[in-house]
Amino acid sequence: MALHHAGLEVFTIGLQSRSRFRSEGVLSRHRTIALLCKSSGQLVNLCFPRLQTGDAVLRALGLLVAIGPELTHRAHVCEFDGSNKAHSEKVEATMVTLHAVQAHNAALTSLASGVVAVFVGGTSGIALSTALALTRHTTSPKIYLIGRSESAADAAIASIKSINPSAQPTFLQADISLLKNVDSVCAELASREKSINLLFMTPGYLTLKGRDETAEGLDRKFVLHYYARMRFITNLLPQLSAAAQDPSVDASARLSRVVSVLDPMVSVRAGGAGTLDFSDLSLKRTFNLKKCGWHASLMGNFFLESMAQRYPHTSFVHAYPSGVATGVMRELPAGRVLSAVLTPLLKPFMVPLHESGERHLFAATSGRFPPKAEGEGRGGDIAAGSDGTKGSGCYWLNWDSEVFPPNEKIQRTRVQGAVEKVMQHTEEVFKQVCEEGKTYP
Repeated sequence: MALHHAGLEVFTIGLQSRSRFRSEGVLSRHRTIALLCKSSGQLVNLCFPRLQTGDAVLRALGLLVAIGPELTHRAHVCEFDGSNKAHSEKVEATMVTLHAVQAHNAALTSLASGVVAVFVGGTSGIALSTALALTRHTTSPKIYLIGRSESAADAAIASIKSINPSAQPTFLQADISLLKNVDSVCAELASREKSINLLFMTPGYLTLKGRDETAEGLDRKFVLHYYARMRFITNLLPQLSAAAQDPSVDASARLSRVVSVLDPMVSVRAGGAGTLDFSDLSLKRTFNLKKCGWHASLMGNFFLESMAQRYPHTSFVHAYPSGVATGVMRELPAGRVLSAVLTPLLKPFMVPLHESGERHLFAATSGRFPPKAEGEGRGGDIAAGSDGTKGSGCYWLNWDSEVFPPNEKIQRTRVQGAVEKVMQHTEEVFKQVCEEGKTYP
């Protein structure tokens, strides 16, 4: 059986064909357990959650076709028969199941009491959902929420205290689109904490504007998606390193991790080339929104790889959340109207916010993603790092908590000296803007 939509062939895979899923994509006799999209000569997994009818499948494809066949969505699949009705929903894909995620998180009481976590962008969305998950599953956590809105922070703190009265939430107000403000809030954190177990970052916003230059000479969106995040890392590495080697905590219970939530693969989606403009890494002269997305993603990838090598007792994760209902669409022009219209249509294909929080807590705490010093040579269920080496200390995760496979386009950029060039550029920006107080030229 094959459905046709917008030039794509959607093949149904039968219950008897499960073992041939990856190799052939053969057709089923009766009911479907998965959907594949055939385009450009390749079969791509396009599975969705909570689809109720075959018509819903076609609507889902209609929403995605403009994005491109390389996009992989949630791994929930439905069974259909000739009546065009779904009989049951199954999960049949290579993924870390939500049950496994929840079981891991429920065991986090093994972490030392008073785990210290910093959530940048933590007053709403994925960061807050992850902070709430940490609150549910740990004993007396110290949680720092960094953001702009005091009213949103008050609501977030009330939620944290209602879940776990022993939690110690603190709000630090800052506009981190300016790196000088990042330095100020990091100095405040350093004055309060000798060690930090988790640095979790999600700052950013949607915009249709072009380059929006700050007083420091950098684009505002680019700062939030890249420069500010990397500045938080460099500033807080002494505290992260202290947590990694805290002699008062049993080695098996130590945690020192950085999680940046964006998308490590955005530069290669929809046929993207996965390249960097090494002559203009800050995009001062050649800015557009697509290049900004590519640069923020790829530069984040390579910066984290370098950090994993330099600081082998801390692990670094770049995580893709997929579509999550966070309300971020409201930031666009007429965004409230768009959100009201599109959210009901998109919601069946999105990761629930609560699940996203649980999955990101897994990414932030699971032993599958150890630091380089612990991961190399260790057996067991250890993930492959971003460079393909098992336990390398840097991991690029999909929404389902599995690592992305190696990508040839990104590898071609890597071998052009991307790690070294990105580090050199970023350190130059930090020196001029943060240390010398200059505007980046």
